[in-house]
Amino acid sequence: MIACEKGYYNTVKVLLSYKANLNLRNQEGNNALMMASRYGRNRTIQVLLSHRDNINTAILQTLYRRKHHQPITTKFIREHLYVNEVQINQQNYEGNTALMIAIHNKFFDTYHLLLTPEVNVNLVNREGNTLFILISKELRLKWNEFGKCYLELYKRGADFSIRNNKRKTAIYYAKTLYPEDAIHGLVDYL
Repeated sequence: MIACEKGYYNTVKVLLSYKANLNLRNQEGNNALMMASRYGRNRTIQVLLSHRDNINTAILQTLYRRKHHQPITTKFIREHLYVNEVQINQQNYEGNTALMIAIHNKFFDTYHLLLTPEVNVNLVNREGNTLFILISKELRLKWNEFGKCYLELYKRGADFSIRNNKRKTAIYYAKTLYPEDAIHGLVDYL
């Protein structure tokens, strides 16, 4: 975990070759991916995301035996096929994912790196904030970058009506940064 925090990606590669557990947590509940995203260690994040350890042979045998039974979903296969892969949707004790931590620490390039197809864009942290609420609150993006984020999350099924513990939506926070007519235009566009 310290190698991920410090950005020693070659050390991380060596540790992974020795079957290091990627999902161990520290006292705050952060795993290796969360520590790398906290400090914007993009090369380390690439190593962690590309790592596929042992294939779970028990699952493969189950799949082979069940070929004449009801089909198994691709979601089940993705979640159970690999024994030791990084859990991108894992939340720490504050409810933040690696992606939320990257946004909180204003690493926009890390945000793009972590936005993989497996990401659940509607997870909420302890304060009730979703990914888009955090983008609206934490990042001071230019209008065009904000619009791209909005569209990207919309395509991934983000629910923009979710309110945090303060009863505010992402659009509320966006209105404090951008002209209200531009926000309404973006919402109407979708």
